Amino acid sequence: MASNNIRTGENVRTPIGRSTTLTWKERVEAYTANDELSGVTCAVYSIRDAKNVNQNTKCICGRLARLHSYDGDSKIQFRQSKKWVADLADVTPITVYGQLSNGARFIRCDIEANPFETLAQLILDDVGNTPKLIVSCYGGAAYFTMTDNLEREFMNGIGHLAATEGIWVLTTGLNSGVSRLIGHGIHRNKLLSNNKWKPVVIGMNSWGTIAEDTRSSLSSKGPSNQPIVVSPTTQDGHGNKAKALDKYHTHFLLLDDGRVNDYFDDNHVNNYLDDRPRNIFVQTIRRKTNCYSVTIIVDGGFNTLEVIQNDLEAKRPVIIVHGSGRLANLLGDLLLNVGESNPVGQSKIKKHLKRCEALCPSTEKEQNEVVKGIEKVLEVEHRRYLSVFQLGNDVNLTNTIFKAVLNTQTEHESQVQTGVHDQDQTEFKPEEPPDLLKLAVRWNYVGEEYHVFKHYKNARKYYAGLFEQALKENRPIFVDYFLRRYYNPLDTVEFSINRINGNKPSVDGDKKVCVESSIQFILKVLYKSLNEAPVKQWCLPGSIEDLEENYTKLIGPFIQSFYNEKNGWQQFKTDFSIFFSCHNYCQCVSSRVGQERDSKSYVRASPYGEQEILRDIFLWSVYAGYVDIALVLLLQIKSRIGAALIAVGIAHHLSSACSNPPIRNTYREHRTIYEQYATECIDACYKRNEQLACQLLLREIPLFGNITCMQIAIASRIIPFINTVCFDQVLNRQWYGQLDGASIKTISDSFNLIVQLTLFGFIAPISFPYRLADGKNETVCPMICFIVHSEQF
Repeated sequence: MASNNIRTGENVRTPIGRSTTLTWKERVEAYTANDELSGVTCAVYSIRDAKNVNQNTKCICGRLARLHSYDGDSKIQFRQSKKWVADLADVTPITVYGQLSNGARFIRCDIEANPFETLAQLILDDVGNTPKLIVSCYGGAAYFTMTDNLEREFMNGIGHLAATEGIWVLTTGLNSGVSRLIGHGIHRNKLLSNNKWKPVVIGMNSWGTIAEDTRSSLSSKGPSNQPIVVSPTTQDGHGNKAKALDKYHTHFLLLDDGRVNDYFDDNHVNNYLDDRPRNIFVQTIRRKTNCYSVTIIVDGGFNTLEVIQNDLEAKRPVIIVHGSGRLANLLGDLLLNVGESNPVGQSKIKKHLKRCEALCPSTEKEQNEVVKGIEKVLEVEHRRYLSVFQLGNDVNLTNTIFKAVLNTQTEHESQVQTGVHDQDQTEFKPEEPPDLLKLAVRWNYVGEEYHVFKHYKNARKYYAGLFEQALKENRPIFVDYFLRRYYNPLDTVEFSINRINGNKPSVDGDKKVCVESSIQFILKVLYKSLNEAPVKQWCLPGSIEDLEENYTKLIGPFIQSFYNEKNGWQQFKTDFSIFFSCHNYCQCVSSRVGQERDSKSYVRASPYGEQEILRDIFLWSVYAGYVDIALVLLLQIKSRIGAALIAVGIAHHLSSACSNPPIRNTYREHRTIYEQYATECIDACYKRNEQLACQLLLREIPLFGNITCMQIAIASRIIPFINTVCFDQVLNRQWYGQLDGASIKTISDSFNLIVQLTLFGFIAPISFPYRLADGKNETVCPMICFIVHSEQF
């Protein structure tokens, strides 16, 4: 633990409902003052008896007589006890709590005082967020092994879990076995990702189990806000492998009953710490926060059966990681072989048990007890809560976890889980999605045939919030699903709030609220979710004027306003100011907040409907670098060729101005993707009908400021698109050959032509007639009619 050289204040979080200045030490002292937390120590020997007893006498608690810290009257009558009981210890003030050098909080408290209600609230106060899911990971021995592929998938899955806001991970907290693997997986994911959520990884174990030097380091300085460096002890005084704390956990709950080291009873069975504390702690967290829970079993011995049994009795899902060793392999084989409804007989269990030498009990009595325990766990009524993760058969660990939680929740239970939110948010967020659906979007889990939504009646009412989350978290699968289900993006969460909390305005008023809410959704939700601009030259817009200014710079000055109908003089002034203005491209967004114009006061004369908001979302996705979402939205936008060309231009400008090599290369790749999309579209149209395909390039697109495909292709120098056969035909036939041949047959017409050439053709458009479109004998296939109609409107 000496390597945990992290500043103390780095992991300090905002508490819930308390002063932000409270530290971990102050919170613990507040609970201690109310007698909600206490310590404990063995009272068989006392400091007062130092001169009256042999100081090297071994106590039933595992300590030598001279190592006892109790200063009261010793309980002499228990010195000959052969079995530990709670009466051998005495309550003391809590003295061991604080913060490690890596920012992790720790506390040592009396387990017999049932402190779990207080400990749960203590962590909730410290983290500052209520969990949506608590994941318990147990099983693995100190030096268990699994295949490289399975270990990699497990570490990636756990790292992804812990990186999700609202997910708590609970382990033994030791620097060995599965808890060590989890700690390293979470730390690696934190280093490789740009996630700002700080994982919550709780280690719960007994105070007497950890190494003696670690206990001494934690106890030596007493309660303090200063960081404590814990020595990385590897062996205890008896030569046994010691158990140190894992340096990547964030909280350590060290439960004490007065004993140290492992204690064996007369039957040589380790009865030091069972699964009761973990079980009570999980139940307490679920009751206080209405969160979900799941347990993951990796490897494991016979004592792991107690963990599984407690979860099954509490109707909590359990996932067996098949292939991780010992008990997990045994249970995984049995579950995969017997199916969901067939009972498991003892003969079959014994047969599989013989194949696992590491689990084979030494005596027949132990074997019978183990067989009965496995048979009880695998009862048919428990199969609903048991899932097996098998590498190669399942997509990934996170999908298996979500599916296990989903399959064990009925709609009634899901509504109970979200009941607290419904009570608090009826007035403000009537369509707040359940936490389970939010997790589905966050983990990008849709299941077979999108069955995640089939667990909820009238799931459509949650689409607004989930669609917003899918956009911000770059989940193209869900964006595509909602749009294919005919969800209207104009029906935003903000619009629902304004409409329901308002006074039921008229049709025109309701439409105005819808438009204003949509603009706010684009500016205040989508662009604000990016936190910072990918390229500093184009800051995040705070108003419609900022947004149009960015569009003009990224697309070209030839576009007209997307939101306002301007006359020629207004457009000229806008172009003139943009051309001659100087901007400080390194200016921070925060310095512009005071100068932002209120978008609600900006008059929008242009119509704003479903296609318009899809256009704005599409341009945002291109700007944000979410290419998969942009491709999904292209299928919904009618002018998709023009939209793809505009995306090429935006990606080109962003890549040219970006100084960050990875971001610059990303936008270059996106430019290539959009180029290919636009080129393939126009080639397909040209094969169907040459004349109509050529008209697509010349037609103005009102949705994008009355630009044409040729304008954006030439302005952005989109070479693959310019080199298409259709583009070449437009240049040869539509531009150069557009003048009516009959208009220059006479002498006066020839003279008029010479005059126009002398005047550089300034008044040619009003002096020369143009050929009309040839519509005779023209057969158009339905596909081309649809494309032309889409490009027109």
